[in-house]
Amino acid sequence: QSGLLVEEFDCFQHPESLAALAGILIPLAQGNQTQVFLTTHSMEAVACFAQAAKAHGPDVLRVFQFDLANDGRLSTATLSQEDVEVLAAGGVDLRRTR
Repeated sequence: QSGLLVEEFDCFQHPESLAALAGILIPLAQGNQTQVFLTTHSMEAVACFAQAAKAHGPDVLRVFQFDLANDGRLSTATLSQEDVEVLAAGGVDLRRTR
């Protein structure tokens, strides 16, 4: 196995290209047994990857949230693919669930 880490992958991407990127990257990563870690602040990017992940199985996507408190403590939360789908369907901004 290998890993690919890309920070702010959606910078300078047209929002309509994100669905195509997700549709290509997910099966490519699965076929090559590669874990992909992407950072973003974009709900559009998360939604595109969540939608694309549905076609590839129930446990393809995980969302990790990080929050740095004023006192310097870092807290994290993990959302499963199902969590992401339910929260997004309810109109919840995943950037604000912590």
